[in-house]
Amino acid sequence: MPTIRDVAAEAGVSTATVSRVLNTPEKVSRKTVNKVNEAAEKLGYSLVTNRSAQYGAGTQRILVVLPDFRNSFMSDVISGLNDTALKNDYTLMVAATNSMVEREREIMRILHNRQADGVIFLSSVLPAEEIQSIAERFPAVQCCEYADTAETIHVSVDNYAVGQQATEYLLQRGYGDIVMLSSANRFISTRLREKAFTDALKAAGESVREKPIYRASYSFESGFIGMQSFLQGERMPRAVFAISDNVAAGAIRAIQSRGLSVPGDIAVIGVDNIKLCTQLTPQITTVAQPREQIGSTAMQLLLNRIGGAHGQSSIYLPHELIVREST
Repeated sequence: MPTIRDVAAEAGVSTATVSRVLNTPEKVSRKTVNKVNEAAEKLGYSLVTNRSAQYGAGTQRILVVLPDFRNSFMSDVISGLNDTALKNDYTLMVAATNSMVEREREIMRILHNRQADGVIFLSSVLPAEEIQSIAERFPAVQCCEYADTAETIHVSVDNYAVGQQATEYLLQRGYGDIVMLSSANRFISTRLREKAFTDALKAAGESVREKPIYRASYSFESGFIGMQSFLQGERMPRAVFAISDNVAAGAIRAIQSRGLSVPGDIAVIGVDNIKLCTQLTPQITTVAQPREQIGSTAMQLLLNRIGGAHGQSSIYLPHELIVREST
């Protein structure tokens, strides 16, 4: 039985274009509509019968749900989402939840009311079963963070490998007594990076502090306060693995405020590779995530779903260690 992908291939267009012919033919050139109709007729695919079977509502809008607008990492991901959306004649509807479950549930009314063709979750706080239920009714993709028990497709880096690479790099450089500045959230990236951190220390035979991890948030202030707490302890750590570059920047400021040097007294490594890394002294060593590529890949997966594609797999994009002055 032919699918929308078969029609797209036969007509030489994208699945998103076939979806537009199905839902909003007035927005497609007559030439393209004719090509799609001819391909559908040749393959025995009924555009009329299958119109109601499409997930999308034909609005040419994509709902993007994120925790807040203050995270520079997220802004780069959204840039990637938007670039791919624009190339396919889609518009983003971006909504922030402040990581509140009830707020996120309210925003889902946009989907239920067919005011958007699909949703991309950036760090959703909904339970896995709710995300799964939404994905069964509407095109949905999880981006960056994801519910590991949900079958919904997602795009991210391998966060365990990120934490492992950061910690092992510090160990290979000869740094002992390593601590971690982490976050108190429940995101899978946090859990995986923390596990990789402790696993790498144990595998290397390093003695692990009784409380080697400080948890707060992804902010500069969190890094500053967390680093101060370590500096006020019985012994000073030799290196710090920060869960984000903002946290790493806060840690560096705290170290310098005590008259200590980075990396002379304490080395610091972060994650993300945001612009701030090269705007500080010392510049921050980090594990880079391909932020815009994560966004563009997530959007393409969603457009494929809107176009009728099924059986897609989650994608892990490559990360990269970037060595700078802080180590």
